[in-house]
Amino acid sequence: MAVRQLTPGASVSAPVGPLRVRLDAPPGVQLELRDEAGNQSAPTHRFSGTEAIVMPTGRALLLGAIGNGEPFPPGTLAGLSLTGVSGGDEFVRPQADIGGRSFAALVRLSEGPPSLLSDALEVPTEVNEPFRARSWHRVGSYAYHAHHDDFSQSRVPWAMVIDGSASLLLPSRRAGVGALLECVIGILGSAMGSAPGAVLVGSTPNPREVRAAIESDAPDWASALGDQPSPWSRVTPAIEQVTGALGTDGIVAVVTGGVPVDLEQLEGWVSQTNRRLVMIILGRSRREFTAANRPFAAWEDELSAIDPLAARPQVTVVSITDLAKFPDAAVELADAIFPVGVAR
Repeated sequence: MAVRQLTPGASVSAPVGPLRVRLDAPPGVQLELRDEAGNQSAPTHRFSGTEAIVMPTGRALLLGAIGNGEPFPPGTLAGLSLTGVSGGDEFVRPQADIGGRSFAALVRLSEGPPSLLSDALEVPTEVNEPFRARSWHRVGSYAYHAHHDDFSQSRVPWAMVIDGSASLLLPSRRAGVGALLECVIGILGSAMGSAPGAVLVGSTPNPREVRAAIESDAPDWASALGDQPSPWSRVTPAIEQVTGALGTDGIVAVVTGGVPVDLEQLEGWVSQTNRRLVMIILGRSRREFTAANRPFAAWEDELSAIDPLAARPQVTVVSITDLAKFPDAAVELADAIFPVGVAR
């Protein structure tokens, strides 16, 4: 019997008939089967939490690892081996780090016939690796993958604009703003498969590039955001500047301390593009990312002026009342930016 290793990008013919599948993972991690829509699928027979008989059924299956429903901690290793019940070669997907995923697909069994085996563990591209390795980035990354198991194989360019106004950069808010920015960068970076191409602070008179801040293990947001905030929240010039560097597609994420004073200009920009805009706005509104903080009455909505813009199909608006919730509420923020089951 030969041992054959599954490698990324390659497919091999699966043994004919039922397969014996064994998960190699730490205690508490169990073998799980899912179809490509993410629905659970029962094995033909289960010997234990980590070993089962799987019969190819004519539909594609993902064979992988699941824990307690929360994202696996960093450094969690899991691998998979498969053999035909009637004997023959052993196919091995070597152990790999599955940290950040709540379900880690390791091997894909194609629909067939004949059925093919291939490596299913999608790993974020190398361009994002330096950010994934940093503890501040992991918070947002794990938050995204708590309920989103897709690891994009293609990178989508994106950029961030930070409102440099006094309303966002109040001394009492600065620590919370830093934690929020790190969560947003981790979430968007994981969803898009890449680090932001630009990070601009919308200062007056000219936006400032501060991307160097996120290249640190401990971003110095106090220095990056500066101590001379602009009197108003003005974001469109910075958005226009970053989109010039993104090309024809890509996403812009904006973090602002309230409804921008150049809202009319921003609406004009949105009307001329299909580019997606994600706005994270401080203030209480019906778009609050946690249901408990949403207003009961219309007059309590502090951000109602943003409603026409938020109604645009390519615009996502998420409001935040309490910065003290971060980083603990990162999962809720990820689900608000990328609702589960809705295309990115």
